Amino acid sequence: MQQDMHYNGVYVLARAAGLNKDAAHIVANASQFVDDSFGMDFVDFDDSRQIQPVVTAHAVLDLVENDKRSDQRRVWLPFHFLPACTGTDFQNKIVCGKNSDVAKTMIAEVVRLVTGGFPLEVVGIAAHVYADTFSHYGFSGYSSDLNSVDQDSIDLKVDDQKIHDYIEDKAETYWDKIRQNVTGNVAELGSMSLGHSGVDTYPDRPYLRWSFQYDDGRFSGPRDNRETFLEACEALHGFFSQIVAARPEYADPAGQIPFRDIAERVKAVLAKEADMEGRCAAWNDAAHTGALFAAKVGEPVPDYDGEDWKSLMEDASALNDMSLNDVPAYRFFQGAEVLRSFILRVLLPRHGVFAI
Repeated sequence: MQQDMHYNGVYVLARAAGLNKDAAHIVANASQFVDDSFGMDFVDFDDSRQIQPVVTAHAVLDLVENDKRSDQRRVWLPFHFLPACTGTDFQNKIVCGKNSDVAKTMIAEVVRLVTGGFPLEVVGIAAHVYADTFSHYGFSGYSSDLNSVDQDSIDLKVDDQKIHDYIEDKAETYWDKIRQNVTGNVAELGSMSLGHSGVDTYPDRPYLRWSFQYDDGRFSGPRDNRETFLEACEALHGFFSQIVAARPEYADPAGQIPFRDIAERVKAVLAKEADMEGRCAAWNDAAHTGALFAAKVGEPVPDYDGEDWKSLMEDASALNDMSLNDVPAYRFFQGAEVLRSFILRVLLPRHGVFAI
């Protein structure tokens, strides 16, 4: 999924589930920052304190970093392709499954953890991981032949021909860039065997209906992103509702709106055939007009703060005068370590997958 779901959609669903504006904003920022937490340097303070950034993603064309097995295990497996832990061997067990039992167990643990430190950051990061199971299912965050796709088999169904051409052109440009950058030890990524590289961003586009064949002959079956994204929205609403019950101090006094009351309007947003900016705008318009949480008519979706978080990490003079707990990126890093540690060291081994 992309920013339209991980930020705008998460904010709206958190508000509809009953979280107040400030809490929903933190959750949405943390959710989207999972895709943006890379490229930051360690921060050393005058008093010897230090912030060590936690990498939760890599730029798509950072071929060297993406090809490191250690990074695949510590970045892509826990944060983007949560293993479903089914099958008989490691490669099959780490394939991501839509709303798997493993994902549901993670959510139950986060509801328990929300009484601890950095609760809203952990909730936002978990929301990202959970949402991605609805789009990344059938692929794993580890270089594997099981991810390889027959390019000629991809079949896209889009009503707007301009959008159809737009996403095909973007995909071809992406694959061309990979081919141009492939050298030596990054050949595995060049063969598109990491994650859903072989199908570009098709899993992340909520309006898309599509299908494909893996190189080994398996058929994906018809994939209707509109349906799976709607399932994701309902699951996220349910998750955030549990957080409201566990931490009522984060609740909006106006209360929760049942998902069934907004489902049709959410469907309309998801069906919007547009680029990412247009899809973000669709969420914003629905929120501002009160179509998604009617008790808050006129409330806009606040701006995403991720770039400000990164800029602050580069401002040594400002950071030296701040408590670490007041540095949003630091709070995110702490939350990311909490969730990653649980996933890699407790959750996956409990299901027979020893990822590190």
